[in-house]
Amino acid sequence: MEQTNTDPPKKEKEKEEKKNKDLTTSDESLYNSQNRPSFDIRSLMNYKQIKDILLSHPAELSLFEISCILINKELNKDT
Repeated sequence: MEQTNTDPPKKEKEKEEKKNKDLTTSDESLYNSQNRPSFDIRSLMNYKQIKDILLSHPAELSLFEISCILINKELNKDT
């Protein structure tokens, strides 16, 4: 029997990882486009770990993301 390799090639995985790293959140890109230093609440927490935990709870993850965006927007309003 012949087995087929269903995993994408290594280069494809690397491209996908690089693409994911290059993505920015909408509020971050908004502030960066105005050439202002922006505060990001996510830098004060273990954001990646929290996000990984909440991946199995999409509603809570959405609320968490929206909360971060709203906090950042409010704190960056005066900068």
